[in-house]
Amino acid sequence: MKTTLPFYILLLTCTFIIQSCQKELSDPGGNIIIINPLPVVDSNYLSKIYGISISGPLSDTGIIYTYNYDNLKRVVSINGLSKDLYNYTQISYTYYYNNSDTVPFKSRAVSISANDPAQTMLRHDTTITWHFFDNTGRNTRDSMIHSVGNPSVPVPYYSTLEIRNYSYGSGKIYGYRSFTGIYVPNPSYVFPDQKDTANIDALGNVTSNKAYRFNTIFSQFELETTSAFTYDSKQSPFSRLSNFKTFGVFPSGETLFMELPQYSNHVTQNEVHSLSMGGGGVHFDFSYTNLYNTNGLIKQSDVNEQPPVPSNYMKISYTYIHL
Repeated sequence: MKTTLPFYILLLTCTFIIQSCQKELSDPGGNIIIINPLPVVDSNYLSKIYGISISGPLSDTGIIYTYNYDNLKRVVSINGLSKDLYNYTQISYTYYYNNSDTVPFKSRAVSISANDPAQTMLRHDTTITWHFFDNTGRNTRDSMIHSVGNPSVPVPYYSTLEIRNYSYGSGKIYGYRSFTGIYVPNPSYVFPDQKDTANIDALGNVTSNKAYRFNTIFSQFELETTSAFTYDSKQSPFSRLSNFKTFGVFPSGETLFMELPQYSNHVTQNEVHSLSMGGGGVHFDFSYTNLYNTNGLIKQSDVNEQPPVPSNYMKISYTYIHL
């Protein structure tokens, strides 16, 4: 089943999920793939992100994310509000630092959703993550506690522990995810182990990934999703911020732009679930048409499904702040 852009927009409204000075780099064919990154100065800091659904002459702002910083220009929180015809969701990320460290050691993501504007039925999804890095700044492990509940009920519906371990090879990242129940009244809440193998370019952008899930019936890993991405030659605004390495390392198979920010900006995205595992052939096939400010930072991205429907697309707008 091919995923349509309205479905992408629906997912977008429901989602939560260190750099150094570099010279121009070339791929093996000699093509320039990035220019010298701009230093982090005023107006390079994200202020707000708007997700706007366009359908013919109609448009509707489905999401707004607002970035907040401390006096060291570190991201301390992101507040989001999203809506569609069926759900209203408040989203918040909070980041914790040791003293004057430039990278968070812990983050907290909370999504509060309801099925009506009055929020008569609330659901709280909370993820607390401890982040670990090596001495070069690469992710080595994320330890995550997930819990789902309702504020009127003292005991969560369920809670689980997830450990994500990462290792690196030449042009590759390997990941392994294991899950343990903390409070699980239903054993189906504990997912089987998963592993990923990603190819990356010279800047660390994930260009392709294969995700595998352990099949408990046949006692073997089976391919679940295959993902592929291409990028522009500009540095993304996400990669300039202190929370950049707290996001996902691998695509999910239904990856939203906020879940997997990369060093560069997306141009194409193609993700397919295998028929034997996962979503039974769910297919993301999108292109990103990007516009930039004079300093090279992205200011707008129009997301179209392929083949494109010119009257139906998602517009993502970026604004920046002076600190």
